[in-house]
Amino acid sequence: EAALRREVKGEAATRAAGDMLAEIGDLPPDITAAVVEDPASVIAQIDDQPVEVQAAVAALPTEALMSVQIEGLLAGMDEGKTPAWAKPAVAKVQQMMAKRGLSASSVARDSLFNAIIQSAMPIAQNNAQALQQRAAQNLSNEQQANLAQASQDMQRRMANLANRQTSASQSAQMSQQMKVMQSQFRQDTTMLTAQQQQQTRTQNLQNRQQSAVLEYQTKEALNAQNLGNEQQMEMANLQIEAERAGADQSAVNQERLAEFQVAADFMAKNSGFKQQMELANLTNDQQMRLANLSALNQAASEQLTADQQTELANLNKTLETNKLQSQIASQMNLAQLNVDQERAVKNAATVANIDMTKFSAAQQTELANSKFMQSMTMTDFNARQQSAMQNA
Repeated sequence: EAALRREVKGEAATRAAGDMLAEIGDLPPDITAAVVEDPASVIAQIDDQPVEVQAAVAALPTEALMSVQIEGLLAGMDEGKTPAWAKPAVAKVQQMMAKRGLSASSVARDSLFNAIIQSAMPIAQNNAQALQQRAAQNLSNEQQANLAQASQDMQRRMANLANRQTSASQSAQMSQQMKVMQSQFRQDTTMLTAQQQQQTRTQNLQNRQQSAVLEYQTKEALNAQNLGNEQQMEMANLQIEAERAGADQSAVNQERLAEFQVAADFMAKNSGFKQQMELANLTNDQQMRLANLSALNQAASEQLTADQQTELANLNKTLETNKLQSQIASQMNLAQLNVDQERAVKNAATVANIDMTKFSAAQQTELANSKFMQSMTMTDFNARQQSAMQNA
C-alpha cells in the first residue's frame, strides 16, 4: 500500500529506479534500464559484459534488484504498460479474476495493483537471484576474492545515497518549515499593522468627536452670554436637566431650551440686531423671543404658526417704537420719555399707524407732548381722524 501512495509515478519512477541502481551498483545506464524492463535479457547477455560489470551485478543485494523491478512494474501500470518480465504475473491475476466473473473496471485500483505485485514478487526474486548467480559464475577465483571488496563498496555507496536522501528530505522539511514561519510572520505583521491602523483611526475619531463637543460647548457658552443673567441661569439649568434626564426631559423644557439655544446663536451671528434690541430697551425675555422667532422666520417662514407670526410682528413693532422713543428722548435731551410721552409715541406708531420717520424732530417732539395722542385709544380714533392726523 505504501508503494501505491508514492509521489513519483510513471516514466519518472522508471528513471528514478534506474538511477538508484546505477548509483549503488556503479552500473552502465543501459544495463540498469534493461534490469528494470527485462531482467532475462540481462541474464542472457551478462557473459558479454566487462568483468567490472559482472562483479558489480554479483555484488548487488537481491533486495535491490527486486526493488527496481517492482518499481518498474508500478511505473508501467501507472501508464498501462506492463514490463515484459511481469506479464506472466498480470496474466495470472486476470485469469483469477475471469474465473470469479470480475473485470478490471469492477475491481478497485489499489486492490488490483496489490494482487499483481503479490503475484510478481516471486518472479522478481527469481530474476534477481538468477542474474547474480550467472554473473558470479563468470568470475575467476581472484575476481571472487575481490567480490567482497565490491560488496563493501556497494554498501558504502548505498549508505551515502541514503544519507543524501535523508539530508535532502530534512532540507526540504526545513525549507517548508521556514516558508511556513515566514508566512506566519507576514500574517502576524499584517494583522499587527491593521490593528495599529484601526487603533489610530479610532483614536483620531474620538479626538475629533471630543474636539467637536468641546467646540460646541464653547460656542454655546459664548452664545449664552448674549442672553440676560436670569436667562443664562435658566438655560444652564435646562442643559443640566437635559444631560441628566436625556429623552425623559419634559417637552416644555426641551422646547424652552431649544428657544434659548436658537436665540443665543442668532444674536451671536447678528450683533447689529442685538444692539438695536438693547437700544430699544427690550426686556431680556422680549429679546430672546424676538431673536428666536426671527431665526425661525429666516429658516422657514412658512412653518411659523399664526400665533408666532403675530408675536413676531408685535415684537418688531415694539422694537421700532422703543427705538423711536429713544430717538425722540435724545432729541429732547432727556434720559427717557415720561409715561405720557411714551404712550403718545406708542399710540401714534401703533394705534394711529403714523410713520413717525416722516416728521421732523420738532414735529415728533410736539406729537409726543400732544395730550390728544397721550389720551387717545383705539376706539376713539376713527379713519377720518387718522387721515387728518397723517395730513397734519
